[in-house]
Amino acid sequence: MTHEHSALLAGPPRCHQGCKVRVGAHVVSHALVVATGMSIDGAREVLGAAVGDSESSEFWREFLVGLRGRGLSGVHLVVSEAHAGLKLL
Repeated sequence: MTHEHSALLAGPPRCHQGCKVRVGAHVVSHALVVATGMSIDGAREVLGAAVGDSESSEFWREFLVGLRGRGLSGVHLVVSEAHAGLKLL
């Protein structure tokens, strides 16, 4: 992945709210987010994915800090479906 060339970060459009995951013997709803990027030459890349209990501001902060820690920079656009946890950042 060439995060330094990523010009677009689009998380929530690839988000499947209420996905079901198995936790022990139970199946529960969790949030799934996938960040995709577009390189300078127009190629799309998956930059990261995360599953969490909810899309709280803590969840989003950890996800975005993780992307940054792996080298993501130069983000010019974030597309959201007005998720409350993302708005709080």
